[in-house]
Amino acid sequence: MEAKRHEVAVLIRAGHGTNDIVTLTNVCRRTVSNVRKRIKDGQDLKDKPRCGRPVKLSTEVVQKAFTANPKLAMATLARKKNVNKSNVSRAVKNAGGKSLRL
Repeated sequence: MEAKRHEVAVLIRAGHGTNDIVTLTNVCRRTVSNVRKRIKDGQDLKDKPRCGRPVKLSTEVVQKAFTANPKLAMATLARKKNVNKSNVSRAVKNAGGKSLRL
């Protein structure tokens, strides 16, 4: 969502109207209005911190592990990092990879 907000911000700064931005970016009018307000108030467009349990396995850790050993099985990495296989699978997906085997 953060990328969409930046895309909307670029279009706002370029002088496009709300209807044009909604059509071009496929986001709702409320999102465009909120981004416009954040820009006007000088606020950051980043996501606000959320509550909840922190991530056990970051995408960077997964990328480093699979870059070092591309044939590494997700189940093996899950055992090494003491996390569930689904956590590894989710991190691989978030890193832009695809699950070849669990």
